Amino acid sequence: MKKKFTIALLLCVCAIFCAFGIAACDSKVEVTSITLDKTELALDINEEAKLTATVLPDDATDKNVVWTVDDSRIAEVNYYDGTVRAFSEGVTVVTATAGSVSAKCTVTVARKIPVDWISILEDEVVLFGNGEKTLDFRVYPEDTTSSLTWSVEPEGVVKVENGKLTALAQGSAVVKVSADRETAECKVIVSEDGFEYLIQDDGLNYYVASNYAYEGLIDSEFFTDVEIASEFNGKPVNEISPFAFSSISLKSLKIPASVTKFGNRYLRYQYELESIEVDEKNQNYASVDGVLYNKSVTECLCVPQGKSTVTIPETMTKITDEMFSERANLTSVKMHDGIVAIGEWAFFNCINLNSIVITENITEIGSAAFSGCINLWEIYNLSSHLRIGIGDDENNGGIGRYALDIKYMKDFPSSIDKRSDGFTFFTARDNKAYLVGYTGEQTELVLPANYNGNTYEINKNAFYCNSKLTEVIIYEGVTAIGDKAFLNCENLESVTISASLEKIGEDVFSACDKLTNVIIGEGVTEIGVRMFNNCKNLKTVTILGNVTRIQSGAFWDCESLTDIYFEGTIEQWNAINKWENWDLRTGGYTVHCTDGDVEKSNN
Repeated sequence: MKKKFTIALLLCVCAIFCAFGIAACDSKVEVTSITLDKTELALDINEEAKLTATVLPDDATDKNVVWTVDDSRIAEVNYYDGTVRAFSEGVTVVTATAGSVSAKCTVTVARKIPVDWISILEDEVVLFGNGEKTLDFRVYPEDTTSSLTWSVEPEGVVKVENGKLTALAQGSAVVKVSADRETAECKVIVSEDGFEYLIQDDGLNYYVASNYAYEGLIDSEFFTDVEIASEFNGKPVNEISPFAFSSISLKSLKIPASVTKFGNRYLRYQYELESIEVDEKNQNYASVDGVLYNKSVTECLCVPQGKSTVTIPETMTKITDEMFSERANLTSVKMHDGIVAIGEWAFFNCINLNSIVITENITEIGSAAFSGCINLWEIYNLSSHLRIGIGDDENNGGIGRYALDIKYMKDFPSSIDKRSDGFTFFTARDNKAYLVGYTGEQTELVLPANYNGNTYEINKNAFYCNSKLTEVIIYEGVTAIGDKAFLNCENLESVTISASLEKIGEDVFSACDKLTNVIIGEGVTEIGVRMFNNCKNLKTVTILGNVTRIQSGAFWDCESLTDIYFEGTIEQWNAINKWENWDLRTGGYTVHCTDGDVEKSNN
């Protein structure tokens, strides 16, 4: 009995163990996927690389990976850890298998050719606006198998793709290219306004050094309406160099608040500049009506060359030295009663200033203040402190040298008559009339026979440097020609002078380089000092008969002179009072008289 019970118990235990074994076999987890960290692998001969396999699910019963390779002559794979080692050039496939799934990696074995050196031929590249440029770079050897890596520091200034640059924002950056521990670099500057910004010695600020038109990198026409940047590379721009405006032609200029130093002296050569504006937050500079001043507007720093009229601010008590010097477009200046002085050279060579009012509290006019103001015909002197005389070039800055009238009442009508035919006349207090200028377009010009029915004089410098005239006929009614009236009329070819002329000044036709033919009327008795000086192409002169004196230098350097036609006898020609050197350095001319010819004498 006892034996039977023991057998039964053993059978029971065996049944339980069998049941548990069957249950364990029923719970096995299969592998569903396997992936490799690389599906393609490029190796050099004898180079190794490890492949990593990921088997899912994580709780798979058997995650063992079996590694195989298609062509073991090209590469082998470590059966335990997936390390691939290359043997020879070619392509083979490594397979990783786990359970019933597998993953593959294509292995390409090729002999690598490393980079020996890299060079970018440009040390510095400048881009404008949204400009683009492809860098000229060299890689040796040319058949290298290494890839190039491009980078920019700092980012945001320029983008680079395989050597092609694209400007993004104003600033500078360094572009680098590298491979196999070899590196080359190039500085790239992006200038949206066309100016070159350089770091100051303090490393904290930039200054405007020059413009890229000066360096030939951009057309000067780019610079017309210019606004200077307030910062560059994130740092303030605090200075503008005097050379920043070389080789360009500004029309307007805006200065930011950041600028504390401005080399403005060379702005005087910006002949088309009409306006300078300064940010109102600027601590050192200010602008009023397009004119540059110090912050307190007590001193003028620059009047743009293109301005024709200027009103002096109430804060100024003195016209600054050289304030309007060589401002050829200036026609009008309005001064207030608070002005007490005019500085030295203040209006030097303001050749289009015709009239000016000297206000009542002005006590001093500096040296040469009005030197070269050849067309300043009318002066309103309201100051009781100054005595201004017509023709006086020694006192009060020479303001009276070219004056034709001095007026002492502010509301007295102007004597300047600018006519629609281009002629400008001036009537002095004694009713004497002057032809003072011509702004018309005629090239073959016949002067008016009279002015308001009366005779008139051609004033000094009336046609000075008129480049349009080719022929001038001076009719009856003109009684005198002032000094330098036609000086340097470079295209003037022919002149006819009427018989009514009584007086001729000095240098009247000097340096009229194209003048070839002159007829001097019967009424002229004197050919003035240096009248035709340096008229190098003057060939023929006709003198109609009553000349009694030829003054010194009258035909100096008339090297082409060949014929003088004199309406009188040889005896009369010899009787003319000819001053020493009247025909110095002339050609071998012949004087044709009514009774014979006279060859030029040696002198």
